[in-house]
Amino acid sequence: NTTRKPNKQDLRKEEILKFCIEPKSLFDIMQHVNLKARKNVMNVYINPMLAAGVLKMTEPDNPTSRNQMYVTAEDAPVSLRSCDMREIKKEATSCRSQNDTHHAMCVCPRHL
Repeated sequence: NTTRKPNKQDLRKEEILKFCIEPKSLFDIMQHVNLKARKNVMNVYINPMLAAGVLKMTEPDNPTSRNQMYVTAEDAPVSLRSCDMREIKKEATSCRSQNDTHHAMCVCPRHL
């Protein structure tokens, strides 16, 4: 069996991608994944995800801006392994009808 159990970092990266469907500040992300060390979050999570192209900056020309926010790239593969498929289908239906209320685990074309 070549599949490995995801470690905490992988799970947190997935959680960050799901959380950042709408732009979020570094502080919001840190609170969401329950981490306190800003430098560690940047080095272990944010910077590698930016480099991989799965996370984008809202102000790429000014990376140190105090207003900087992070958003999941539209083509980022967000794993849905922890979701209940019935709930996903329900959310996808509501997403198509209400564009402003996207759910983090939505399966509409915007999130795939």
